[in-house]
Amino acid sequence: MNFGVWIPNCRHLATPDIIRSTAVRAEQLGYGSLWVSDHVVVPHANVKNFGETVFDPLVTLAVAAGATRRVRLGTTVLIVPYRNAVVAAKMIASLDALSGGRVVLGIGAGWVAAESAMLGVPFAERGAMTDEYLSAMQELWTKREPSFAGKYTQFSGLTFEPKPLQKPHPPIWVGGHGRASLRRAVQFGAAWHPINRSPEELRTGLAEIARLCQAPERAGVDAPRPRARRRAQRAGRSDSRARRSRRRASRAGVPRRGRPRARRAAHPLRRARPARARLTVSDRPAGAAPRMMARRSGSGPDLVLFHGGMGSWKHWIRNIGPLSARFTVHALDHPSYGDSAPVPRETTGPAYLDLVHGLFLDMFPGSAPLRLAGFSFGGAIAASVARRLVPRVTHLCLVSPGGFPSRRFGERPTRSYRDAGDDEKLFREVCRHNLLVNMLSDPASVTEEAVDIQAECVRRARFDSRKVSGGGTLLGDLAQLSRRETGCRVRLLWGVRDDSPFRPSNLLIGEIREAVGTLDMHRIPAAGHWSAYENAAEVNRLMLEFFSS
Repeated sequence: MNFGVWIPNCRHLATPDIIRSTAVRAEQLGYGSLWVSDHVVVPHANVKNFGETVFDPLVTLAVAAGATRRVRLGTTVLIVPYRNAVVAAKMIASLDALSGGRVVLGIGAGWVAAESAMLGVPFAERGAMTDEYLSAMQELWTKREPSFAGKYTQFSGLTFEPKPLQKPHPPIWVGGHGRASLRRAVQFGAAWHPINRSPEELRTGLAEIARLCQAPERAGVDAPRPRARRRAQRAGRSDSRARRSRRRASRAGVPRRGRPRARRAAHPLRRARPARARLTVSDRPAGAAPRMMARRSGSGPDLVLFHGGMGSWKHWIRNIGPLSARFTVHALDHPSYGDSAPVPRETTGPAYLDLVHGLFLDMFPGSAPLRLAGFSFGGAIAASVARRLVPRVTHLCLVSPGGFPSRRFGERPTRSYRDAGDDEKLFREVCRHNLLVNMLSDPASVTEEAVDIQAECVRRARFDSRKVSGGGTLLGDLAQLSRRETGCRVRLLWGVRDDSPFRPSNLLIGEIREAVGTLDMHRIPAAGHWSAYENAAEVNRLMLEFFSS
């Protein structure tokens, strides 16, 4: 069992000398971690509880880092929406690198409405902001060429260094005990970090976390389990109080050897000794990939985005922000793409569609209405999911969809990525060439951002999308969806320049029109296949109009 000590960065003991000396003394006595809390300003109504002086938690931990060598440095908790996501990511990464990889990032969404208002944070949106900021921070910490498009944070075309020393990043301990906090702990956390909970509340929280971890998109991730962490006791804690703690631990199901024992303190900070307890805080293995990752932003009705072949959620990087102004946007990484776990190489197209359908049901249980948008390969997937889930799916927008019967039209003058070998410059040249052949119509559209996205997606694609894109499911799915009783509206977007000997637009659009009858179809000017990127403004306008109807 590791003992941690809260060092006083607020209230009357918050002085530079006490902060430094407490950190040094805690390490000398063998404690495993130092912890600080977070408030930026103190509303007058909260002065009695918080005190007037509150030192910044990350600056305080930097001071502690300079005075110590071994002890871990934790926030309990950092209020994520209070700080710009990029600035906070920079401070945390710098602290982790300079301290030798000792940071434990305890996080929360905040609970003081008055403080949030003083900092310009919409209190009702603090949860959504926390989720988006954490996603943005992870992007900055783990990617060589980070880019992000959300409702509250957008960035691209930048270099972010230093990266945290810990890989993939410092462990995230998620505070709080409500449903949103438990869901956030499963989505982002290495640990659940509750405070002042009864045994029954802990038992209920752990059961809910275990249930959430059973969802297919979390397959391969262990459910958070009890793990050793206790606060240092104040001097003079009585044996009777320790006995009460042991009784509460017994009711919570903690093994006997893991229960607290009475111990008298001879000093406000007793020497920490080895123990075997497994009490309150839980974690999971780092780096385990969900079977289907979803990046969420915004608020409102659910809108799910399916990306194209050799792609990831970043196929929608120029659309997520505008769409999230009206909807809760879920941008997927399909299985074997992006941050999602791989599927077996022998997986067939029909088996892949069945897998995505099952994962999707676990991500979106119940009967709430859904809006779907799919691009290329993702269009075939979206149509398959919509057909299986009517009448829940009320709107389906397809952007140059795949899923037509497999046929050989003209040759594609693409280049093989394998030819580049380990030559990064040549690899990027191949990406640029293939973008112009397959995706974009204007050389000016092949930006460094577009090449970065293509390079990253190609390297992380582990499924042959042609098994679905050429699987012939699209027209049958659309024929069933076009029936009036389904209640599902369908809109087709197709780039004006998405027309070539190997993708004859008039023929393919004609086949869709024949399958559905009346077709709500819009050609996107000045755009090729990847019209959602090349003419994002027009695609965003048409999608917002459609999904809002």
